[in-house]
Amino acid sequence: LNSINNVSTVPYSKPKLYTLSTSLFSASNDVVPSQDDVVSDASKKLIRLSWISWWTQSILTVVSSVTLLFARNVIRSSPRGASGGEGLLLAGLGLVFSFLSIIWTWGCTRLGNRIAKRDTSRISAATLIRRAIRFGVTLNLIGMATAIVGAEVIVGALAVKALTQQ
Repeated sequence: LNSINNVSTVPYSKPKLYTLSTSLFSASNDVVPSQDDVVSDASKKLIRLSWISWWTQSILTVVSSVTLLFARNVIRSSPRGASGGEGLLLAGLGLVFSFLSIIWTWGCTRLGNRIAKRDTSRISAATLIRRAIRFGVTLNLIGMATAIVGAEVIVGALAVKALTQQ
């Protein structure tokens, strides 16, 4: 029946828009994809990289938490001269920043989905992505700095404990 009425069974899809390129280095007959294709590619890449980052941060946070628990138990059994309490505090603060970064990265995945589903212009999509990445990088840098300083204090306390044992 479809062949008789010449009706297509393909569902409606959004037509791809193309514009002519106006670059000085391209031929006049070159066709570049419209902003819809660029925005959808950017959102797909944001989603993919956010999930990779989320899994990596989750695994490393679990490993760091177990290491911090081990260091806490070793330092608590040490003499009063090598407390390392400040290191535990800073390392714990680094873990808090890591948990916040995991939540933020999950939010970046949702941002990518939202950009893909809505009709977003290139400029607004770029602004949203840039803000999300800038905040995420700042959050990660602060967390890494506190964790590294805390790790240095913990390693120092563990070295004192190892060197003072008889």
